[in-house]
Amino acid sequence: MTKVALHPIYSDVASSSEDGTVKIWDFDQGELTHTLKGHTGGVNYVSYHPNGQTIATCSTDQTIKLWNYQTKAVFKTLQGHEHEVSSVEFLPPGGDLLISCSRDQ
Repeated sequence: MTKVALHPIYSDVASSSEDGTVKIWDFDQGELTHTLKGHTGGVNYVSYHPNGQTIATCSTDQTIKLWNYQTKAVFKTLQGHEHEVSSVEFLPPGGDLLISCSRDQ
């Protein structure tokens, strides 16, 4: 496990992992509810949009993926880093901007 993030509204916890998946857990029940697969490398970081409707992940595959919280599907893949992406966050207050970091820039 590389990172955990708490959903801003619901009792869900997302965890990113070196196995290339993101797991969504029901914190109250202590149960795994979903496994998100889409990265081709380890997932370094996971974060929720402040409104809880989008999950952002970044990976050793040099991409950032945006996932729809309801469908658990990727709706956008962002490319451009030349090295693995270490972290990704929505900027407060409204989460309209996304910031990422990598060894390349």
